[in-house]
Amino acid sequence: MDYISTLFSTESTLLEYQNGKLKNSSIKNASSRLLRCSFNGKLATVSGEKESSLSDLVKMAEEIIDHGEEIDYEFPRDLSYEKKRPRNSPFVDNLSTADLNDLASDYLNQAKKLLKGLSIDLNLAKTKTSVELSSSSGNCGEYSYCDLDLTVQVMGLKETEIFEWNRSLPSIPQSSEELDQFFQNFLVEVNQANHVSGDLEPGKYPFIFCPEILTSGLLPSFFSGISPSLIENQSSPLWNRLNSQIFSEKITFEEKALEIPFDNDGLSTEHKFIVKDGNLEMFPIPLEYSKKLNSRPTGNGFSGFPFSDFYFHPGSGDLRHWISNIKRGVMLIASYNLTQGNLVNGDLSGIISLGLMIENGEIAGRVKDRTCTFNLYEVFGTSLREISTDTQIEGLGRSLSVPWVLADDVEVS
Repeated sequence: MDYISTLFSTESTLLEYQNGKLKNSSIKNASSRLLRCSFNGKLATVSGEKESSLSDLVKMAEEIIDHGEEIDYEFPRDLSYEKKRPRNSPFVDNLSTADLNDLASDYLNQAKKLLKGLSIDLNLAKTKTSVELSSSSGNCGEYSYCDLDLTVQVMGLKETEIFEWNRSLPSIPQSSEELDQFFQNFLVEVNQANHVSGDLEPGKYPFIFCPEILTSGLLPSFFSGISPSLIENQSSPLWNRLNSQIFSEKITFEEKALEIPFDNDGLSTEHKFIVKDGNLEMFPIPLEYSKKLNSRPTGNGFSGFPFSDFYFHPGSGDLRHWISNIKRGVMLIASYNLTQGNLVNGDLSGIISLGLMIENGEIAGRVKDRTCTFNLYEVFGTSLREISTDTQIEGLGRSLSVPWVLADDVEVS
């Protein structure tokens, strides 16, 4: 019987503040082991706590393997993994619980002074995660990463409506100055959004898509389009578009594989272009789809989005210049139901949950009670005007480097 064993260990410290007051603080250590076993074309998966012995989990797998899932692949053998740079931050590593509380208290005091009449909720969590892999064939490897998650939400009653605005720290900060800058930007944004702009009539407008909405809405649509299951059954519009142009030549997506050495199947991650100059260069092929798609596995057997890291190449645009030259448009930060359209085909539609109206070259307030509708392949294609020079790191665990995108003719209703 062949097996792959993966041990996940996490240490986390969480502080929760509601309406400016500490409500909860906790420190948790958690670990679990996942074992996948194969024998005679069958797969069994069992899990247990860190203390569960490998031999006990193998015995459990032996008891159920005859009733396991049928598979047409074998686990990789005789692999060695390249040592990757750890995703960490000495600044975050050295933060104690007392330091976290001091940071949170300082930010809450700043917010109370500037945001009169608004309640403020803040969560601050520090997490360290390690992943260890071993297999019956002798493959072994490990990696670790740390994260600092800062989420801020403000709410208040503004005349006849409830005002709500929230943001999360996009990536692990390397210094206190970087963390402070995020919070200062948040306060500025809340002040800009703390009144409703003039009515935005239905029509088509230029949109600035922020990294947050690209990560939560547009890119998941693209990832669905290159899903191996949809490529296999030919239900994706991209199933027969390999090595052809799908986006503007300004678009390049790259996996650099800088931090995570292996995927969930134990295969080495590798550098690759996903889209280069608008051309679709590859499909991410996990081990289980290799024979089905008659392609070698690409080291992309991950849960969620399929890459160990993701780099959306920047362009030459300047965000401030864009705003100053827009007569009437929208900066879209979040739409919590954007994927209610046809995600696979790139048809996206959702309420503008967090959005700022741009009028005569300035931020004029927030957009309220409006829906935006567009197609991903048009936004990254014929409607694409510019991509920003600046990028922002998004994601916890696996990072995405994403710019701002300016596109024309986004429908608002």
